[in-house]
Amino acid sequence: MPDLECEKIQQCLDEIESELFRVADSEDCQRFHKDTQLTATVLLLLRSTSLIRPLLLLLESEHFDGFDAVLRAFEESWYLAHDFRLSAHKDNAMAWLRREKNTWSAKIGDLVALQRVEVIRVLI
Repeated sequence: MPDLECEKIQQCLDEIESELFRVADSEDCQRFHKDTQLTATVLLLLRSTSLIRPLLLLLESEHFDGFDAVLRAFEESWYLAHDFRLSAHKDNAMAWLRREKNTWSAKIGDLVALQRVEVIRVLI
């Protein structure tokens, strides 16, 4: 098992969450009271950071059955947050905030295509 510096990782997560809450205080989110694309993205990023904490504990304890389940929840939240940040997916973010059915899955194909463009841009 890798030797992780969990305390430093926790400190980083604290800083990330603090910045996400700072963003949530903006006019675009109004402390999560305004339904916007940014609000949806920040909520999912906060969920993602909150899921990293138990992942660290489960990794240290070597309870890998639990680790896999929490990892899957983290990945779903992370992919969805990444998906919602795309301007073309604003309607998806708004539907998710309204808790419409079938809005808990990212459009992985779009994310893969975006990643390919980014890789090509780096290589050029």
